[in-house]
Amino acid sequence: MCFRIILVYFFYGKFAITVISYICFVLNRLLMVPNDIENNFLVLCVDNDPDFLFIQKELLAKEKGFVVETAISVKDALDLLDKKRFDVIVSDYQMPITDGLQFLESLRKSGNNIPFIVLTGKSREEIVIKSLNLGADRYIRKGIDTEAMNVELINTIKTKVNCGRRDSL
Repeated sequence: MCFRIILVYFFYGKFAITVISYICFVLNRLLMVPNDIENNFLVLCVDNDPDFLFIQKELLAKEKGFVVETAISVKDALDLLDKKRFDVIVSDYQMPITDGLQFLESLRKSGNNIPFIVLTGKSREEIVIKSLNLGADRYIRKGIDTEAMNVELINTIKTKVNCGRRDSL
């Protein structure tokens, strides 16, 4: 904050704003002062069930720092990924047209290594193995105990995103 005030006295106009923003960015990186956006977990939830998506978004959004967007199909999710950067994807397995594993496979083939969590009611062993072999970071079963599932999902998101952020430093 102090650096911004001093620089404003010496510069003005668009150039000054650019210089000030860049200097603040560099200082934040050097001093490791986290941005608000770096403290948030930007989550993309993909499921063809709008009721489940609504509940999932509400539950995750209650967690401090979670910013959640939803997509009702893989096509909608890909459109959002073209426009925004997300920290993690939570996707249902069984969806019409393109399922969650096909979505995961297309992301990995394109070089996108975003953390990917498969969240589904299907617990067949071959689906679990296939999802992990395709590069899923976690497979969580939807169940009757929504609270336990939500706690596991939140902990997984925090762990995977924080590991990715540390690796990128």
